[in-house]
This record gives sequence, structure tokens and C-alpha cells, in this order.
Amino acid sequence: MTDHDLISTACVPAPEGFFVSTRAGFGREPAVAAEMDQVLAWRIDTFKIRGDAVPLSTVTPVTINGSLDSAEYALLRPDGTVEYPDGSSIAVGGSTRLRLVDDKL
Repeated sequence: MTDHDLISTACVPAPEGFFVSTRAGFGREPAVAAEMDQVLAWRIDTFKIRGDAVPLSTVTPVTINGSLDSAEYALLRPDGTVEYPDGSSIAVGGSTRLRLVDDKL
């Protein structure tokens, strides 16, 4: 018996301008949106957690290659912010080239 049960799954279209990179060990090499996969939709899974009164939902980006089943990715938002699944983010200014970095900075 698992500690959670899937209640529902939904998929909603993503607005333009979201891109995702799944390259392991991002390092300090420059990356541009053209080298990343465009997010086409968001998959929303809702779970009932044993012992919790309120269900929990997770949101996963979906690209041309399907939904990401890994927590190892970086999301480029339309405003230039790079966001990680753990909630941390890096603001990237106007003409600055996007640089994906690992958590060691």
C-alpha cells in the first residue's frame, strides 16, 4: 500500500516563452532558449496523501518529448528568470546571456 493515491491528472496549455533544460550538471556553459525545449503544456497531478486532509498537487512541464519525470531541470521563464524545481531562482537581466548554474554558487 502506498502513502498516496492519484486523484486526477489534467493538462493545460502553457503560455509562450517558457523553456526547460534537462542537461545534467549545468555548469557554467552558456545556454540560450533555442538550445532548450519549449514548454508546450503543464501536467497537474493531484494526490491524496494518507493522513492529510488536503490533497497535494504537483505541476510538471510537458515538452515535445513528453512530460519530465525528473526533478533535474531548469525552467526559463518569459521574464528571463531561471527557476529550479526546489523553488530557487536566478534573475537574468535584459541583454545578459542566460547561464544555467548548479547549486554550488
